Amino acid sequence: MSSSSIETLYQQLKKESLAIDLSADQKEEFVKITKTLDETGCEIVYILIRVYELDTTAKSEELPYGSKFVNKELKFDLETLPTRLKWILYKFVKKHAEKMEEENIIDKFAKMHTTK
Repeated sequence: MSSSSIETLYQQLKKESLAIDLSADQKEEFVKITKTLDETGCEIVYILIRVYELDTTAKSEELPYGSKFVNKELKFDLETLPTRLKWILYKFVKKHAEKMEEENIIDKFAKMHTTK
């Protein structure tokens, strides 16, 4: 994904973000979806966290908001993230999960028709 498309995605998601916290159900859904993200989705989550940090604060930490890499996986506590960032990430993971599901259906369909 190019830097301009990341910026466009970020700006779109930022416009959709709210100033109120995610509900308990939304937080649960977020955690469930993030466990199924592909590598690209995980990378974009990290990039969105970084872009948000650079957009909203003067400082830049190597891994913002107390996040860390554990066994090459980004780990963070959802509760430590700013509310608008939670919404940005929530909207992104939902959209990305839908895209992954669509791609999975297309792959299954393609495999069905190439094995006949």
